[in-house]
Amino acid sequence: VFQENAYNDLMKDYESITLVLPHLKKKERAQFLHKYELESLRKKYIKDLSGGEKQRLTLCLVLESHKKLYIFDELTSGLDYKKRLGLLALMKERTKDSTVINITHYFEEVENWATKVLILQKGKLLFWGTISEFFSSFPHYSVIKVDQTELTKIDDTDMAFMKSTDTGDGIAVICSDLQIQEEIKKILDKKNVTYNTIKQNIYTTYLVAYLRGAPSNELEVLI
Repeated sequence: VFQENAYNDLMKDYESITLVLPHLKKKERAQFLHKYELESLRKKYIKDLSGGEKQRLTLCLVLESHKKLYIFDELTSGLDYKKRLGLLALMKERTKDSTVINITHYFEEVENWATKVLILQKGKLLFWGTISEFFSSFPHYSVIKVDQTELTKIDDTDMAFMKSTDTGDGIAVICSDLQIQEEIKKILDKKNVTYNTIKQNIYTTYLVAYLRGAPSNELEVLI
């Protein structure tokens, strides 16, 4: 499933189902529409579907094929939070017995789901291995995120004390242990800086990997 999947403008929803899943009888097609909550879209032209509806249709057609391997390329990119959660839940439920390669910019989508992670930097391998190996390769206690709008409150002396990386919308301060975390929080609190503390997870480990080995922020993550 690509980020965008091409359809004929003259094709209706139910026609695509008949074309892709010709083995389904009339009753089975009705059950398919009900199972994937597509009844309301049955007679719509695919060109008239919203981005989320089109992605849901594509995902359902692919999942109903019952494959051993699925590749999802930024399936939920550009969708609102609720639609992202709906597609993600459907994806997880229907691929329990399959291998999934999922390319995404949303780290929370793969937290507590991915078993391995692969990170590329401009085509070069930065890391490949299990989640436990990923965590142990880039150890840290937590990350403190500070938004761009808050950076003016922090002077150069404070910044020199902090081991941080640019996130595009601010900075992420890497805390190696609880003591460092509390010291940095005291500095930020004294400056009235608003921040967010995140314990080590896939996203924070990615930031540490970026800080250590990636001078460019053009990283692609396949999870």
